[in-house]
Amino acid sequence: MIRLRLPFKKKPPEARKSVLGLRRLNRAKFHRISKKKIMTFLTVLFITFLFLAIFFMVKNNPFRIKNINFKNTDLSCVSNEQLRNYLNLANSNIFNISAESLQQKAKQKFKCLSSITIQKKFPETLEIEANDRKLAAVIKFFQLPELDLKLSEATASSATAIIIENTQGAKQIANFIVDNEGTILKLQADTSDLPEIEYYHQATELKLGAKIPEDAIAKSLKVINLLTQQGIVTKRIKIIESGLFLSGEKELAFSLRWDIDRQIASLQLILHQAMIDSREVKKIDLRFEKAIVVYSVPNR
Repeated sequence: MIRLRLPFKKKPPEARKSVLGLRRLNRAKFHRISKKKIMTFLTVLFITFLFLAIFFMVKNNPFRIKNINFKNTDLSCVSNEQLRNYLNLANSNIFNISAESLQQKAKQKFKCLSSITIQKKFPETLEIEANDRKLAAVIKFFQLPELDLKLSEATASSATAIIIENTQGAKQIANFIVDNEGTILKLQADTSDLPEIEYYHQATELKLGAKIPEDAIAKSLKVINLLTQQGIVTKRIKIIESGLFLSGEKELAFSLRWDIDRQIASLQLILHQAMIDSREVKKIDLRFEKAIVVYSVPNR
């Protein structure tokens, strides 16, 4: 059997190129369609997941505050339960809470608080640490009568001398207790184991939570503690305007406007030198640039 082989007619190069190009075009179009479907599917999946997550959070509120823990025990001025009820944070969203704002709010309400910190422990817990102010001194507040001082004609020392003499006519207004910063904590002095300080000022009143100006109490307590360490007994302590006066074994005067540490250093130097010279100091006034020292006359 004889087969006749027909001649094969090859496609011209241009035709072959057209076919290849069409195949590539169809393949690219298929990939584009597939990629578009995948992106659409992922978008729908993401939106669905996001909707379910929001629905779960709204319904269950996983960031709702359930636990409020206190790091310390009840304070002397406010209990943990009182603080918890005042802040009223139960069931609040932890993201909606401003710790700084709550801290300021608590300190304004409870004047006895020296500090309070609120920390967030995600997802549902707050930790609160509060510290109260420590009672430091009993203040006897005396109101000074108004004086008509012609300061242009009087030196600072003579004006101060007039004020000091005028304390005899001062009227005692109140007794209260302060902390070491001078913040008034109680309006009634019921503690006898604290140092008593007579405070003379022309102010008409001092309210609970107010602070005695110029760091007068902090500076005064610093001096009192030093004298106690030195074994120097003080029987009476007075703050008159900007001066601190202590009387007892020795009469001492300090300026509360000047650097108190520098005055304390000068006091220690004077006492040390007097001990070396075997001289007894009777009075030291440190309110001036050069301290005034009065010694006792030795017995003959």
